[in-house]
Amino acid sequence: MAKGRKPRSADFKAKVALAALQERRTSAELAKQFGVHPSQIQTWKKRVVEGAVDLFVDPRRDREDALLDPADRDADMLPFLERRAKRYYLRGICNRLHHKRAAPNPPARR
Repeated sequence: MAKGRKPRSADFKAKVALAALQERRTSAELAKQFGVHPSQIQTWKKRVVEGAVDLFVDPRRDREDALLDPADRDADMLPFLERRAKRYYLRGICNRLHHKRAAPNPPARR
């Protein structure tokens, strides 16, 4: 019978990936030591290397928005602005309808 997947904690994955980054042992040796498949070790190692850049990003200076062309930023904002415009438009219609209904009936003409 096949074994099911064994959930691994983030701490464990980081520990294995850092051991792989040190390159003191082969993936096969690390796999035997930690009880995981060598390809899994390579995947975790790759994720650590790719994610390392995020550790050094200063949100005050290195904003992705600054790298975007202003036209691209505006294009990203369009759906938000359209929703907001629709909301205010519908709110105005509802307010006008409410005020028409709430107005007292004019006196009857004779």
